[in-house]
Amino acid sequence: GGNTVARVESGRKVGDVVLEVQNVSLPKDDGTYLLKDVSFKLHRNEILGIYGLRGAGRTELLECLIGAQPTMQGKIMLDGSAIKSRTISGRIKDGFALIPEDRKNQGIFTNMDVKQNMTISSLPSFVKWTAVKPKSEATAVDEMINGLHIKVPGRATMIKSLSGGNQQKVVIGKSLLTQLKVLLMDEPTRGIDIAAKRDVFNICETLAQKGLGIVFVSSEMQEMLAIPDRVLVLSEGKLKGEFMRDELTEEKLVRASAIDLNA
Repeated sequence: GGNTVARVESGRKVGDVVLEVQNVSLPKDDGTYLLKDVSFKLHRNEILGIYGLRGAGRTELLECLIGAQPTMQGKIMLDGSAIKSRTISGRIKDGFALIPEDRKNQGIFTNMDVKQNMTISSLPSFVKWTAVKPKSEATAVDEMINGLHIKVPGRATMIKSLSGGNQQKVVIGKSLLTQLKVLLMDEPTRGIDIAAKRDVFNICETLAQKGLGIVFVSSEMQEMLAIPDRVLVLSEGKLKGEFMRDELTEEKLVRASAIDLNA
């Protein structure tokens, strides 16, 4: 149909394992699970798609990875070592960054200042900044504020005093200026136009070429068929399929993500 996303063909070779998720489960209060025994690996230079219907556990999985789910069970390994940090800021220091689905409400932490809040929400400006070798953190933050035309008196301004649009532009965290290894993207193209979507896909490709491991969560089947190198399918909190890009079909996605009514 007219909605098809052109398949991105890249000469990228995937690198070593950067992230290993081992038996991650997320218990609910009633004894059931939002996620059950999810295990997978992500490589450098790889775009890993995660597909599933609403309620499959996609966002919860990203929240586990970024440190926002304290009751998570299981193990997360980064570069072969188990992660110890239990907080979002700790995970950002470890090398994770998250572009949340609800950028307006989750993309910023309103009780922090601009400098602390430099997580990503404005994608197209991103590639430019990953090339910045900051003379110092402060200079880099200042350059970013100017470069993104964020209207703010200075980098210590409290973020809640900024307008919504400027809050949205408070982007690219200290993490991204330093040690970003794994970029988590939750429905990054939701609610943006075709041209902006193309920017997002090109940016994914550029970042993967730079050596990042990217986890790309989407409920858009056409994006799953076009963008990732490999796709994991979640259904009811469990991994129900794994497909390499060249074997992936719409039918396989539908079958793997279906809810089992007999369970």
